[in-house]
Amino acid sequence: MHIIAMRQKMGLGTISESARLVCAGVTLGLHATRGTTMKYSLAVLSGAVVMAMILPAGQAFAQGAPQTAGIVRVDPQTVATGFRASKLIGSTVVNDANETVGTVDDLIVTPNAAAPFAVLSVGGFLGLGTKYVVVPFTSLQVKDKTHMLLAGASKDSLKALPEFKYAS
Repeated sequence: MHIIAMRQKMGLGTISESARLVCAGVTLGLHATRGTTMKYSLAVLSGAVVMAMILPAGQAFAQGAPQTAGIVRVDPQTVATGFRASKLIGSTVVNDANETVGTVDDLIVTPNAAAPFAVLSVGGFLGLGTKYVVVPFTSLQVKDKTHMLLAGASKDSLKALPEFKYAS
């Protein structure tokens, strides 16, 4: 019989009420069996058995708010076909005409956005005069291991974007 059904048939209310009754029964049993070790052990054992029946099986009572993990099942083979961030950083960014318009300097994940952002290095020569700008990573298409396509972009349109500065 299910434990909750047994508790209802016995007319027991909450678990704390049930625990009080068991403790009272064990105490009475101890007073009635004073002097005999075997009877004492039997009283304690029966009290423990009754307590085990009263408490819901398989439930744990933790302190504080219940904790849940937002785990989503992912197919590892599908993920393995993707590109690691470490391999995309440093990729050349080209436009529709296959002209180089910048390079991927970094990928950033923000707390509120579901998709990362790409920090592009545009302009400059040998690191001098370089400007960092940010575009949504979803606007980039991976062409191959070293090239990414940013459709509709030009060097001038990227230089016109607000400059990105890393937070300290």
